Amino acid sequence: MKKLFILFLISLILITFSCKNENKEKIIYHCPMHPSYTSDREGDCPICGMKLVPIKKEEKKEVVYTCPMHPEVLSNEKGKCPKCGMDLVPKEDEHKGHIMPKDEHKEHKTSMEIKTSENLLKVSGIEKAKAYKGVLSSKIKAVGIVLPDERRIKSFYAKVSGWVEELFVNFEGQYVQKNMPLLSIYSQELYNAQVEFLAAKKGYDESKKSNFEEVKRASEILYDSAKKKLLLFDVPEEFVEKLEKNGFVQKNITLKSPFSGFVLGKDVFQGKKIESGMELFKIVDLSKIWIEAEVYESEAPFIFLGQSTEIFLPFDLNFKREAKVNYIYPYINEETRTLKLRIDLENSDFKLKPSMYVDVYLNAKEEEGIIVPETAIVDTGLRKIAFVEVSENNFEIREVEVGLASNGKTLIRKGISEGEIVASKGTFLLDSESKLGAAFQEHKH
Repeated sequence: MKKLFILFLISLILITFSCKNENKEKIIYHCPMHPSYTSDREGDCPICGMKLVPIKKEEKKEVVYTCPMHPEVLSNEKGKCPKCGMDLVPKEDEHKGHIMPKDEHKEHKTSMEIKTSENLLKVSGIEKAKAYKGVLSSKIKAVGIVLPDERRIKSFYAKVSGWVEELFVNFEGQYVQKNMPLLSIYSQELYNAQVEFLAAKKGYDESKKSNFEEVKRASEILYDSAKKKLLLFDVPEEFVEKLEKNGFVQKNITLKSPFSGFVLGKDVFQGKKIESGMELFKIVDLSKIWIEAEVYESEAPFIFLGQSTEIFLPFDLNFKREAKVNYIYPYINEETRTLKLRIDLENSDFKLKPSMYVDVYLNAKEEEGIIVPETAIVDTGLRKIAFVEVSENNFEIREVEVGLASNGKTLIRKGISEGEIVASKGTFLLDSESKLGAAFQEHKH
C-alpha cells in the first residue's frame, strides 16, 4: 500500500511538471520591417540589419489581414495586396511593427519612434543634417534679356558734304576708342573753311599793329569765328592747331570718334559720297548695360525700386552679378500679363552681350527661424512632418510648421529646435507615406 502511494505521488509530480512545460510560452523574435522573418533567438535581421524584437502575445492570435492602401482587401493569411503589391498587415493593429508608441506625448511630436541600425543607414542611403538658426530669403525667378543702355548709344553724323577718301573702321562690331580715326574725307566746304581760317588769322596778326582798338577787336572776332567753324565741322582740334602753325591747307581731313564703344551700325564705304546730316556710324558703349526682366502680375506687389537682385548665366555656373532694380515700367503687358522691370549692370569685361538671356533672382522677403534641408520635410497631404533623431540612429516622426522655402532649404516655424538632427535624405525608406498617414490617424484615436 505504501509503495502504491509513493508511485501515485511520483506520477502526480511528473504530470504537474509536464503541464508547466506545456504552459510555458516559447519566445519568438521577428523583424519589425520584415514580419515574415522569425527566429527563436535574438539577433539582427539578415535582410535589413534591424534588431529583432519579441513577438507580442497578442500578435500571435488569429487576425484578419488588410492592405494599408486598400482597406477593402481582407485576408486570413499574410501576403501581398493584389491591387498594389504592398504587404498585408493585421487589421486590428495595422501599424505595429517598426513604429512603436511612446508612453508620453510632447508638443509637435507624433509620439511615434522609428528604430534603425547603422547597417540600415549605410545600405539605404539615409543622411542626416543639423537644424540651425538663420535667415532665409524668398526669391522670385525671372528671365531677363541683355540690352544696350540707350543712354550710351551715340551716332556720328556728317556735318559737311564730301567723299570718303579712306575708311579706318570697316565692319560692324569693331571696337573703337575715343579719338580713334574713323575716316578721311575730301570736302570742298572744309577746304574753303581752312582758307577762311588762314585769312582770318593773317588779318588778326596784322591788326595787332594797329592803333585802333575797334580794328583789333573786329579782326579777333573773325579769327575766333573761323576757328570755331572748323571745330563745329568735327575737325580735330590738333588739326586746327597744326593748320594755324604751318599755314598749309590740307585736301583731306581725318575725322575721329568722339567716344568709345562698339560699332552698332555703319552706312559708309570708301569712295562713297556723303551728304551733310547723314548718319555714318552708330556706336554703343557696352561697359554698362540694361537687363530687362518680366515677372507675373501676381508677383508685382513684391517688386520695388532698389530691390537687390542676382544675375546668373544659364550656361556658366561660375557667373554671378549683383545689382538693383533701377526702373519699373508703369504698365502691365496686356498679352502676357507681366510687369517689366529694368536693372542697370556693370559690364566692363563685356561678358554680357545684347540679346543674351540671363536668369534673374529678385530677393522678395526674408524670414528668420530654424533652417533644415528641403528634403527633410515630407508632405503627407494633410500634414508636413520630419524625422528627428532622438537617440543614436533612432528617429521620431514629428509634425512641423514650415515657412519660406528657397535654395533647397526650408524654414521651420514650429516643431524642430536649433541643433536637432533630422533625416535629410532617404526618408521614404523610414516609412511610406501611406503608413505615415495611418500612424497619425492611429495616434489621433
